[in-house]
Amino acid sequence: MLQDAELRAIVSPELYADEKLLWVGKPTPIYVLRQYSEGLVNTVFIAFMLTVFLFTCSFFGMSSISIASYSVPIFSFLLIPIAAFILYMIYLYWRAGQIVYAISNQRALIIKSTLDGRSILAYNIIPYIERRSRASGKDDLIFASETYTPLFYTNFSVNSSRSYYFRIRKVGFFGIENAREVEQLLIKTFHPKQSGSNS
Repeated sequence: MLQDAELRAIVSPELYADEKLLWVGKPTPIYVLRQYSEGLVNTVFIAFMLTVFLFTCSFFGMSSISIASYSVPIFSFLLIPIAAFILYMIYLYWRAGQIVYAISNQRALIIKSTLDGRSILAYNIIPYIERRSRASGKDDLIFASETYTPLFYTNFSVNSSRSYYFRIRKVGFFGIENAREVEQLLIKTFHPKQSGSNS
């Protein structure tokens, strides 16, 4: 786990000259992965259906497939999606572990590391704040939403033009410690009138 000074060193280059850093933190990776639960469920379902199909083929005596004069066991085709799923999960977990959260006097920042570099999501308007508490003490702070296209939900209309079925995903700080204090900091920074009325 990175220390506070190391996290600040990551965030500082992303700040404006007149911007002051107020808080930095990191998520608990498993709670970030829950945001991809729909896609993971779809992937598991497809893997299950593929397994049923392969077992059915085996039941009817089709135990291998000939490819370029080679006999390939049919269950070998199950290893490819399983290996791809495991690698994808490892990649998502790695990405979640690299996320850094920050609050400045101007913006709420979500800094993500990818294979191509770094992605910075900045929010200078916080329309609402929702806190989700857990017994573990690692809570979520939701303050925005984003649209995305679920895996396997691409459709084609009559004229063959592609259209997508969009879903909404919550955006915020997931699995953080001291969420109540961070929530108060967000309110004080982005909703000062509300903070003043609560004091």
